[in-house]
Amino acid sequence: MFKLTHPLPKKYWVAVSGGVDSMAALHWLRKPSRKGLLGVVHIDHNTTHAKKAREFVYSFCRTEDISLLMFGVEGQPPKGESKEAWWRDRRYDIFKNQVPGDDAIILGHHFDDCLEEYLMNTLVRGFMDTIGYSHGRCVRPFRLWKKESIVEYAVRNKVPWINDPSNNDAKYKRNHIRHYITPEVLKLNPGVYNIVEKCIEHGEVGAG
Repeated sequence: MFKLTHPLPKKYWVAVSGGVDSMAALHWLRKPSRKGLLGVVHIDHNTTHAKKAREFVYSFCRTEDISLLMFGVEGQPPKGESKEAWWRDRRYDIFKNQVPGDDAIILGHHFDDCLEEYLMNTLVRGFMDTIGYSHGRCVRPFRLWKKESIVEYAVRNKVPWINDPSNNDAKYKRNHIRHYITPEVLKLNPGVYNIVEKCIEHGEVGAG
């Protein structure tokens, strides 16, 4: 079931990686009844997958006549530093300092991302929280849209996407939680989504 946590901004960019989450969000936001789309923002993370993702997003936006802003992350994460955190910080720096204007930038975080963040926080960081709605000018209105519903939507509407192989690499903590911890938690307590939904509704402060 598709459900927004907040009304859409009047004008917005959409951050698109090429994966199913952001491509499905872009497809939904392009429907004729929604008039606020300014274009797509794509960030090249300078990884093995990045070239393929950049070419895919560029080709799609050109074919669909969508305005596109493309930026690149310079350098590589320092040795010993979390790659996930380093890339995340670089993305937010670009969103803040390089995307022109002050219009909102919509990110495609979904319900299962929020569940993973909740587990990451409670099991690893020692506090209870999940992904917040906003971070600077970035907003996340799709946090109650489950991953399985996103994939079903994309398949039903013939939305193209590409997969990033690094999402399957369990050496990253978030991927380990996604592929090993989350399924076990859902077996033990399928109602954990209700807990996370309450966090979404009552805790709108989270960096994500």
